[in-house]
Amino acid sequence: TVSPDGRFLVPADGRVPKIALERPPGRAHKYFHAPQGAVLTPDGDETTTDAPPTVVRALAAIDAWPADSRHPRGHYVETLGAAGDVAVETDVLLRQHDVRASAFAPAVLACLPARAESYEFVPTPDRRDLRETRTVCSIDPPSCRDIDDALHCEVLGDDLWEVGVHIADVTHFCAPGTPLDAEAAERGTSTYLVDRRLDMLPALLTETLCSLRAGVDRYAFSVLLEMRPSDGTVVGEPTFCKSLIRSAAALSYPEAQLMISSSAAAAAAASSADDATNEEGAVAPTVRRLAHLA
Repeated sequence: TVSPDGRFLVPADGRVPKIALERPPGRAHKYFHAPQGAVLTPDGDETTTDAPPTVVRALAAIDAWPADSRHPRGHYVETLGAAGDVAVETDVLLRQHDVRASAFAPAVLACLPARAESYEFVPTPDRRDLRETRTVCSIDPPSCRDIDDALHCEVLGDDLWEVGVHIADVTHFCAPGTPLDAEAAERGTSTYLVDRRLDMLPALLTETLCSLRAGVDRYAFSVLLEMRPSDGTVVGEPTFCKSLIRSAAALSYPEAQLMISSSAAAAAAASSADDATNEEGAVAPTVRRLAHLA
């Protein structure tokens, strides 16, 4: 925010002292100074009104900090808007924590496959094809679209189960050194706000090609563990591999809980997954075994 006399910017971060604003030669601080009876509009223009002055959020850059000054010196960059406005305060928080909220640049989008609907996930020598041999499922909040992990649990023998953890293989589409790779590194993670989500990667990847949705083939990184259900111990060393999987069900938390706590028939009737995923011999036993190990 700006001090009443327009000479200082008061940073949102309380650890930073007031910034003394440089006045352009021959110009007043029209961007900041709001005398009684005038307000600042978001674009920095001053208009006359009987209303009290408006407190604005502004962006400034620090240019120097003289040794004999209590305050660093800086210059005006832009006005963000009126203080207290939800959109403006959200913008302040995102900037304060270096969260990038801008749209993906054309160079980034150019790294994506041209036609997602026709993209083929094919077996390759460096991947284990688990599509027909493992009953994989995911468990997420209702209406989740970016399904980035999935599980399976198969019976290998007496007191021996195989547990699989599958993570979407984003690196297949994000080659090192590309604009997409640089953008993902800059963003670091997806950020969830009350009203929206700021993705680390474009939606074509997070919600389609790299989302482990039910009934479609997807590339993944998998960890396969052999465990004893009697005591939960891991037998031998885990196997790490690239894989090709096909999830049998994209379950919500309530659906998974119903499979755990109810009879198989009730769980199958209540699940919103397709008919193949409702078979008692497939998804429900996997979920119950995973719950047992948990």
